[in-house]
Amino acid sequence: MPKLLCIGDSITYGAWDTQGGWVSRVRKRIDQECLQSKLKKFYLTYNLGISSDTSEQLLQRFDADVASHMHEEGELMFVFSIGTNDSTRNAKDNKLWVEPKDFENNVRELLQKAKRHSDKMLFLGNMPVDESKTQPYVFDPTITSSNEDIQAYEKIAMEVCRKENVDCLPVFSQVAAIDYQKLLIFDGLHPNDDGHALLADLVWKHIEEKKWL
Repeated sequence: MPKLLCIGDSITYGAWDTQGGWVSRVRKRIDQECLQSKLKKFYLTYNLGISSDTSEQLLQRFDADVASHMHEEGELMFVFSIGTNDSTRNAKDNKLWVEPKDFENNVRELLQKAKRHSDKMLFLGNMPVDESKTQPYVFDPTITSSNEDIQAYEKIAMEVCRKENVDCLPVFSQVAAIDYQKLLIFDGLHPNDDGHALLADLVWKHIEEKKWL
């Protein structure tokens, strides 16, 4: 059976969203399509988001994640969303969690690994943060996040996608143009219900346009 694997961090996981995050919302729509077809369409959606993961952790666990979902035959589809944690800095020395060049290489290797399994891939970009609450982060003063860094890392990922001929959805620029603070929970970092609904709409639109189902 075909499977959609959504791989990323706490935002992919859907931390503190009352409906389970954008992946859960996408799954509901896919499940509805399957039920309406009386299971002539038979798709499963898996959330492989892990809190605090960077591209380094994604790369380390990618092969095992894929292998654990290969016990049944069927095509795989991938949505990657990573970069916010990579662009986080330690407040003490201002050191990035993952350097830009390492992030670029990690994203490239992730996409190349995924290509061995599927040509249906999407890289979802990153939301901006409320810097009044992330410099330092209100719940962990040892780290900081800035929109300048987040946007820079999204641009790196989008350029890698272009070179690898992988579809990508920039998020930062279109969200930053609106009153995006209303799309975040009180920590200024994680999307709220409205933020996750926006991300789900972007992913679902891509799935429909590319006729993944």
